[in-house]
Formats: sequence, structure tokens, C-alpha cells
Amino acid sequence: MADPVQCPSEKRHYKYFFSSRTRWDDNDHYGHMNNSKYYAYFDDAIGHFLMRECGLQPLSDESVFYVVHSQCNYLNSVSYPDEVEVGLVINRIGSSSVQYGLALFKAGAEQASATGTFTHVYVNKSTNKSAPVPEHFRKIMMSLAQ
Repeated sequence: MADPVQCPSEKRHYKYFFSSRTRWDDNDHYGHMNNSKYYAYFDDAIGHFLMRECGLQPLSDESVFYVVHSQCNYLNSVSYPDEVEVGLVINRIGSSSVQYGLALFKAGAEQASATGTFTHVYVNKSTNKSAPVPEHFRKIMMSLAQ
């Protein structure tokens, strides 16, 4: 099994931030946020970036980004009612794929509670085949490259 990509846990390494508030149903019976919920916060941050900064319109665009790989490394617990921030950088951009580096921080914290990656492939919705990442997306994404 391949070793997971180790994303930095320090906030200073991240270039884009998405703030959110944890929800009651994020907690599990151990009193902290369930491991699966971290992925939802990562996904929200990426979606926010793609729609707000890149102009992605997933319901009407001909092509969209599909997740093909994700991972999460848990470093410290988070629980309701914590406020959180997800930091995002671009680890790499291929011809039709993008790998994001992510970290989830409690609001105001400098050290992450979790780090991870998402890899997206840009896919034409009608053919279900990969397509080149558009140049206007690529340019904006490159501004977040580490």
C-alpha cells in the first residue's frame, strides 16, 4: 500500500480558507466529530473554491470535477459546537486532474486537527470521459500552488 501524502499541519502553508461551524449530528457517540465528517468539510471547501473563485457551475457546465481519490490524517479531535476553517492549496495539476492539499483547523488554531488530500478528474458529463482542465481554472488554481 502506498504511503499517504503528508500535508503540512501548520496554517501558514495554506492559501485559501473556508470557514464553517460544526453541527450537532457531526458528533459520534464518543463525543467528537465522526471521521467521515472531515471529508464533508474538505468537500465543502473545495466546492466553495471551485464555484466562487473558478466560476464552476456544476448543474449547467458541460464538464465537472469528480473525486477519484481522497485521504484524511486525523491529528486532534473536533466536536460540536466548534467553529472550523479548512485550508486549501493545490499540490499538483495534471492535464485533466487536480490534487488538493487540505487541513481542518479549529477556528483560531495554527495547528491542524486533520490533514488530507482530494484528487479530482475533470470529466465531460455526456461522455463520462476525462477532459482537459480549462485554462481559466488552471490559472486560478496555479495561484494556490505550493
